[in-house]
Amino acid sequence: MGQDEPAVVELNSGAVLMLLRTGGGRLWRTKKFDLGETWSAPEQTAVEAPASSHSAFRLRDGRLALTHNASPRVCTPLTIRWSEDDGESWGPPLELATAPAWTPGSRESRRQVSYPSVAQLPEGTLVVVWADIGISDAEQYGMIQSARVKP
Repeated sequence: MGQDEPAVVELNSGAVLMLLRTGGGRLWRTKKFDLGETWSAPEQTAVEAPASSHSAFRLRDGRLALTHNASPRVCTPLTIRWSEDDGESWGPPLELATAPAWTPGSRESRRQVSYPSVAQLPEGTLVVVWADIGISDAEQYGMIQSARVKP
């Protein structure tokens, strides 16, 4: 199973954590400790995620934020969760957005909320942006959405 669409974040120790998506329903991770010369073997995490993009971000207080779709197969809901131990474990997901369920055979668009990015404002609030995408046989469309989150 291939891994792709990496999200990379520097850890408090100076090591680098890379989180990877697959089609297997969970995120995978690998770390580098030697300024990028070598990476550890990828290992599966307990974090459920479909084959969709995600984002990792280190807050100024040292915690990590992970935005991702908290489902093993579909790109909804979009969530954010925190790690206080450099990505060894993650707290429960906080839902940021959800897309309506799609019924196979329906003429309506399949919807997803995905492709998140995170920034931290000077006072500490996080701004999360993502794409709300609709796809059908007749059209594709998307809107950029955002939320402010107090970590």
